[in-house]
Parts: sequence; C-alpha cells; structure tokens
Amino acid sequence: MKIKGYTIIYATKDNDEAMGKFYTEVLGCTKDETTGMYNLNGMLVGFDRHSKAAEKALEPFRCMITLEVEDINNSVEELESKGVKFIRMPGQEFWGGWFATFEDPDGNYLQLFQHGEPPKK
Repeated sequence: MKIKGYTIIYATKDNDEAMGKFYTEVLGCTKDETTGMYNLNGMLVGFDRHSKAAEKALEPFRCMITLEVEDINNSVEELESKGVKFIRMPGQEFWGGWFATFEDPDGNYLQLFQHGEPPKK
C-alpha cells in the first residue's frame, strides 16, 4: 500500500461553520472550494454534520492533530491573542520534545509540538 495523502474528517452536530472559521482565521488553513476541505500544510481537514455527533467531543484526547512549530511559546501567544483556550501550556516530555494542547470550537484537542528547547523569552 502506498499512502498518497492525509485527511481527517470531524463529525460535528451543527458547528461546521464555526469549525471552518476557526481553522481558516485562527490556524491559517486555506479552504478548497471544490471539496470544501481545509488544507493544513498538506493535510486535509473536513467537517461533516452527523446526527449522532455530540455537541462537544466526548473523548478529545483520543485523536489529536499535532502541529509542529518553530517557536512554541510565540505560537501559544499568537493563538491566545485569537481567543484560543489552552488545555495544557508548553511542557517538556521526558524525551525532550515540547507540547501544548488546545481545543477547537467542537472541543477536539490539537497540539503544538517543538523539538528541543523552546526559545527563552
């Protein structure tokens, strides 16, 4: 099997407009008007309304999009200035990588990731 690309589809109760706005205005994705999907640096993200989806994600830790960034501290500040709520502020894992976790409008968790030491403020 040869994998050609990466796509994630979130089921949402009725929040697809807010989700699209978050992924374009906050995360900087571009929307493909043909497919309706959002391009997140090569990975496609889509939102489908589904009658069995809960209002908010019931298990937000189960699957997280992880975004590798050059400067985790600056990225956190930028997202906070746009109203993003962080669940976990930057913290270092035992193996050296740094993570910060935040949520989208449906309550799905996403992570920022940086290799090595973050820049000092």
